[in-house]
Amino acid sequence: TDNPCGEVDNWRAATATAGGTPGQENSVKAVNPDQNAPTLLKAEALNTDTVTVTFNEKMDSTSLVNAVYALSNGASVQNVTLIGPDFKVVQLKVATALQTKTVYTLTVNNANDCSGNALGTTNTTRFALAEQGDSLDIVLNEVLFNPRTGGVDFVEIYNNSDKYINLKDWQLGNVDSDGNIANLKLLTSENSVLAPKNYRVLTTNQADIQMNYPRTPDSTFLVMATLPGYNDSEGSVILLNNLNQLMERFDYKDDFHFPLIDDKNGVSLERISFTAPVNNSNSWQSAASTVGFATPGLPNSQQSGVAGGGENITLDNQVITPNGDGDRDFVTINYKFAQSGTTVNMTIFDKRGRQVKRLVQNDLAATEGFYTWDGTNDSGQRVRMGYYIIFVETFDLSGNKERFKKPIVVGARF
Repeated sequence: TDNPCGEVDNWRAATATAGGTPGQENSVKAVNPDQNAPTLLKAEALNTDTVTVTFNEKMDSTSLVNAVYALSNGASVQNVTLIGPDFKVVQLKVATALQTKTVYTLTVNNANDCSGNALGTTNTTRFALAEQGDSLDIVLNEVLFNPRTGGVDFVEIYNNSDKYINLKDWQLGNVDSDGNIANLKLLTSENSVLAPKNYRVLTTNQADIQMNYPRTPDSTFLVMATLPGYNDSEGSVILLNNLNQLMERFDYKDDFHFPLIDDKNGVSLERISFTAPVNNSNSWQSAASTVGFATPGLPNSQQSGVAGGGENITLDNQVITPNGDGDRDFVTINYKFAQSGTTVNMTIFDKRGRQVKRLVQNDLAATEGFYTWDGTNDSGQRVRMGYYIIFVETFDLSGNKERFKKPIVVGARF
């Protein structure tokens, strides 16, 4: 059609009987003016003095040279370099070095597209200078390895640092039968900066995830060509950074799920704390039923609180209602010891002194950490409502022994 600036919109399937019109006027020739204003898609800081600016369509090169590029936080543009042949991208040379951990706003005025339409109100975007991601900066936070029938897996990562981190050339993987890292898949070959305290959902099918979990924000997705295979029974999720360094490895098992869930298909495992040890089964819980059994791109439904008081052993809740609704489904038993080498035994008793569950036996604990109890007994069945005691015994390397009794009530919602 008659719109040389229209790119894909300028082409139609031939309507001629012969199937085409070689050497003749096109059968679909028609007036097809571009009347849509261009938009500013994104700006990316490549380094301390170079920013690339991307528009959604072909731009007029002369207007880009004469456009006004305004930067916040005292930054200013020294010169503009056009990137042909379609001039969708320009490079800005910044007069003063960009700073890390600073968000800049770019506003562009007086720029036109190839057809002469002026840049509209979508002429502002934000960006930051990315830093190298290191261990514990970005963590594995939620995994769906057993999707509903016909569905796809997802892995959610979270930026727990104060850095802006570029996910370009990061990789997901699993492990082979010998336990070696295998089946590495590239997250993206393009710049994709993850801001501090933000989530990114890694999957192959955004539409499927949003159909099953409709609250997932569009902005949190990073759609990959393929994911490593994650078995329903057990497996490992590997995250490598752009330097091929191991960031985290999560060795999951199906029995990490809440034992009272009848159908685990479509139920994700959520990490209850960003700093919880990744390969401790106590660090993961099934997503709550009240949020649809997964929270991709959103705060986890299962999160651990931290009780205070300065004691060695503290509980984050005095009452639990273990029904899978995400509200006090489990208790977190926090501990803190003055020295390393402490051995812990932990047992749940009912009000008559009968053992209900052996939580921990001769466990060599860290100096600080936690255990969890989800209101089940040694057989994996939910205990009755009532009053229970969490009995803790500790032994240190000097032979000192301490005992703690913590009351806990198991209730129910009606």
